[in-house]
Amino acid sequence: MTFKNNTFILKRVAVKVALVVLFALIPSFIARAQKDAAAGEATARIWFPYDNYTFSTSYMGNAQSLSKLDNAIAQQDRETVTVNIISYSSPEGNYNYNKWLSEKRANAVKTYLLKTYPFLAGRITMNPGAESWEELRANVMADARLNQNTKTRILDIIDSNRAPDAKENALKNLSEYRRLYSTYFRGLRYADIAIVVGTSAEATGTTTSDGTTEDSTAATTGSSDNATSESDGRKVVYYVVNEDEIRPAYMDNEENLLEIRRILSGPANVRNIVVVGAASPEGPEKYNQELAQRRAESFVKLILDVCPSAEGKIEVVNIGENWSGLREAVQDSQLLSQEQREEVLSIIDSNISARRKEAQLRASSAWKTIRDDILPYLRVAGIADIDFEPIDEPQDIEPKVDTLATQTDSTLVQIDTTLTQVDTTGTQIDTVGRQQAKAQRYPIVAVSTNLLYDAALAPNIAVEVPIGKKWSVYGEYTFPWWLATDNSWCYEMLKWDVGVRYRLNNNFNWNDPLDILSGHFVGLDLGAGYYDFEPRHKGYQGEFQMVSLEYGYAWNLGNNWRLDAVVGAGWMGTHYRYYEADATDKHLIYQHSAKTQWFGPTKLGVSIKYIFTTSRRAGK
Repeated sequence: MTFKNNTFILKRVAVKVALVVLFALIPSFIARAQKDAAAGEATARIWFPYDNYTFSTSYMGNAQSLSKLDNAIAQQDRETVTVNIISYSSPEGNYNYNKWLSEKRANAVKTYLLKTYPFLAGRITMNPGAESWEELRANVMADARLNQNTKTRILDIIDSNRAPDAKENALKNLSEYRRLYSTYFRGLRYADIAIVVGTSAEATGTTTSDGTTEDSTAATTGSSDNATSESDGRKVVYYVVNEDEIRPAYMDNEENLLEIRRILSGPANVRNIVVVGAASPEGPEKYNQELAQRRAESFVKLILDVCPSAEGKIEVVNIGENWSGLREAVQDSQLLSQEQREEVLSIIDSNISARRKEAQLRASSAWKTIRDDILPYLRVAGIADIDFEPIDEPQDIEPKVDTLATQTDSTLVQIDTTLTQVDTTGTQIDTVGRQQAKAQRYPIVAVSTNLLYDAALAPNIAVEVPIGKKWSVYGEYTFPWWLATDNSWCYEMLKWDVGVRYRLNNNFNWNDPLDILSGHFVGLDLGAGYYDFEPRHKGYQGEFQMVSLEYGYAWNLGNNWRLDAVVGAGWMGTHYRYYEADATDKHLIYQHSAKTQWFGPTKLGVSIKYIFTTSRRAGK
């Protein structure tokens, strides 16, 4: 009994001692937690309007986020504070454009921070992302209003290995897309500002020329499936297969041309420029070598148009077939499986000829992805290196982004006022450069001939005039007029057609010559005419009228040429007269006449077409 009592007393003493120790340590625990929190990280999120990088303090919850940011910075030692900016665009529209837009949003936030907190100079890292797919995924996972089957369908698309633009198209085909868009997309256009205490900027990145830092892991912000990085990508233009003409509306060329003009229009004089030209490794090697040279020369002309003082200071490097770019793109591609990457890299690294490499690539399972998602980025010309004369006072020529609440400090940004104007939203845009980039060839009229009619000895000509973006009107004249010298036979017809057509291209780009009068179309055709067919001494004369619904497709053959195929069906009515000729074939003896009508096929054509265009700037 005594032993049990002693044990009980010892347990009570131990509990009391433990409680005393615990209460004594609680304040130190709290102080340590507060210290760790102060040395940790605070974040603030800034939202942006649709397709915009204007920094607005009043948009959505930005005012509360900036207040939170002010409080977080005020509680810290300035010498230990660094900032990391991660920016995104909502997953809609062109992926490469969204990368550019995300970078502009990061720059807008950086400009605000440098103006508001000048001591952050040299302590800012930027990691512009592209499209906020992970954020969208988290929102879908947390949405209790979506049933499990719907979530599974959406997540299967988000988690797939498709290209971002293909994912977006797949989402649009879902009945839930409108709800996703209206519920989440507004909140997916954001930049996150992370305040980190106790870590220097030099430890996380390298200092850039403007005094900010760039994270070494994010130095290349281009798509892993592109052959060039984002930083290099903004200095190149992409070319349509087998072409050396610069098309501003093709791929990322519009924004890249703006960046190239910005670079060449800086305050310093050009000392030397290295221009490269390249072709994708497909087709004859000699032809690709010549094509790459022509692309480089077309890019040189672009430089001289913008910067005439660069005359005599440009060095051209002809890469020819861009095998090294292909290797890099394949190695980094997320669209190819590991097995496919290893197979393709073994082909590229082999000692066989370029043509045998191409043949093996075409036979591989990765060819479709390479052809559609990698090769277009290898058909380029651009600035590989540029050297400027030194100037007395280095200027930061970063594009200016106006905010709705504050103006960028003029000491941080150099703006060429001859190239910019403020639009109604307050966003600063390069008007001259943008209009030049959008200068396009607009169609005036297209002239064609139906090759099937020509083969049937029925000469013809058609004229088609575009109206607006998708409509066109046309007229066609068919005029075989063959008569034997002895009147023993004749093949005569005069036929007039007029009609209207509507293009079905959902991705129609009025500024891109590739889309002018191309793709699927439907139409209404009205026709009438006169005929006299006499195979041998006997024949038919008459008049006819017809109404047809037509469907067709126009292939782009490059530049201004198209190949159209069209079929039509509808009604045709005729009033004919049957006759027989006399022995001399000089007189026709009419036997009888009648009227008849036909419902069924009324039109078949394969036409070669040439489009006459004029150049003018968009927006005029």
